[in-house]
Amino acid sequence: MRNMDKALNRLLRSAAQAPVEFAPSAPFGLDDRVLAAGRRGRVTELAVLIKVIRHGLIWASVLMILALALSHYAPAGALANDTDLTASDWTIIGHE
Repeated sequence: MRNMDKALNRLLRSAAQAPVEFAPSAPFGLDDRVLAAGRRGRVTELAVLIKVIRHGLIWASVLMILALALSHYAPAGALANDTDLTASDWTIIGHE
């Protein structure tokens, strides 16, 4: 434990003796340019990808609802000659 204390004290003394260097300031007007670029709303690749996925999901939902609506009704006379109705056929056609 004493060795760690000695090493820590040595490190702290070295850090205290190190010269202090300040980073140069940002160029004039940089903050204005950053804010203006954010307000302009640059389109990123991620935003385009999210838009494509959103439109794909909307069209897939529309097609799914359309397929569901069309599959609910059987065409007229589709089962006129068929006397062997199963339970699934009866539920699709409805109670006529």
